[in-house]
Amino acid sequence: MPGLPQTERTEKLMPTFLYRRSLTEAREWDELDLYRDSYRANIDCRHAIENSIAENYDGFRLTPDVAALCWDHGIDRVGWVLAATVQEADWDGRYRPKNREWANGIDIPDTRKADYCVSSHPELVNGFIDQYREFLRTLDLHDRSVCTGEQNYEGRVLILNPDVLKDEYKRGDFQYFYARGGFGCSPDTLGHKVTGEFLKDGEVCSFERSEFLGAADESLLPEWARNRVSEIREQSNENPDETQGAVFGQTM
Repeated sequence: MPGLPQTERTEKLMPTFLYRRSLTEAREWDELDLYRDSYRANIDCRHAIENSIAENYDGFRLTPDVAALCWDHGIDRVGWVLAATVQEADWDGRYRPKNREWANGIDIPDTRKADYCVSSHPELVNGFIDQYREFLRTLDLHDRSVCTGEQNYEGRVLILNPDVLKDEYKRGDFQYFYARGGFGCSPDTLGHKVTGEFLKDGEVCSFERSEFLGAADESLLPEWARNRVSEIREQSNENPDETQGAVFGQTM
């Protein structure tokens, strides 16, 4: 993945991988160890959130260090545990409509999610979710609203699903990916790989077609990204075999 200057937090051990399939699927895919590790990490995250709320609520204000908790347990895992908490309390009208809408937008197939639901008072959980969502906004992450309906990805800027990115790269700038080729550029082929580079630093790698939200509306790109796209396309015109090699060098 693209490099960033390391900080004290990025030098720490990375949070446990967040397993997003159900226990049944874990058995089918022979991934029970991944499921169990993630399940235990979800419970640890739940306790960390509960402790953070207890220690940072003075009776009037809730002031947790959401960013620190996200770095320690994983940005996606914190959201996963909070969303599970709201989903499991679908009968509880104390959860705010916007927070319930956000939570229901996260697909959590785990039938054991009640085990890692936060037990703090719903109004305090609401406040924690508000601050978590505000933290996400500081990352300037993109959703499908910045995408077009274009299905042919070759030679286009794509938007990576932020779930694919490790926490230290989970920013909007790192979602921009220029697709040079690969069978996955076309929706009509059996292959799924898309090869290209990150606009942010030029690192070349491949992703599954399903790991992209779609092709970007390039009129919405920041100036630095538009300039980089222009450079890539000029280089491709000077070296016409470059793109072809990327396409036919892929396996299906």
